[in-house]
Amino acid sequence: MSRHGQADRFEIVNGPEDGMAFPVTRSPIAIGVDPGCNVQVRLDADVVRVHARAMAVAEGYRIRRTGPKPVWVDGKRAWALG
Repeated sequence: MSRHGQADRFEIVNGPEDGMAFPVTRSPIAIGVDPGCNVQVRLDADVVRVHARAMAVAEGYRIRRTGPKPVWVDGKRAWALG
């Protein structure tokens, strides 16, 4: 899970925690406010317990929302799991 000799990371690019980065150490990755999430977003009231899941794939990462709130990745809306 690294490119060009550097570890991959998820970075928050909008909201109260803009600029926070989380190293990717395993897949799948849980994203949300729950303390058990790999990427724990604590300050954004729009983020739910387990907001999204990410899975490493050959092209990079596949990200799916797990709850009712929208998830945006590079300006595109993520689809729901299921």
